[in-house]
Amino acid sequence: MIIVEIADKFKEALDAVEEFMLVQDVLSAPRRANKLEEEIVDLISLLERHPHVGRPADFLSVTSTAAKDWLERVLQLAVSVGLTEFREFVLAPYVVLYACSESRVVVLSIRHEREAGYGTDDR
Repeated sequence: MIIVEIADKFKEALDAVEEFMLVQDVLSAPRRANKLEEEIVDLISLLERHPHVGRPADFLSVTSTAAKDWLERVLQLAVSVGLTEFREFVLAPYVVLYACSESRVVVLSIRHEREAGYGTDDR
């Protein structure tokens, strides 16, 4: 079985998404957050069987200097542990970024599909 790990940065990004849900609509936020968390659990299960299921990651949309710096650190970390393929999986309206190999997946970040990039300054 393929090992799937969740990066701390993913947890931080998910917290930011859930906080934004509260700002949008405090009444529906818990329901939407639970739905997203269920979809993430399903995605992890899918990645355990099919690590290459997502589309190739598009890093061309990263524009801010801070986001580029963050992305560079994430990419270097993933490469340092042997993960050189970066993919995205859409959980509409969110996009999950992960790095993978044949035996391992690290879920790196999540963003709204309308956001410019994965760095915290692009939120």
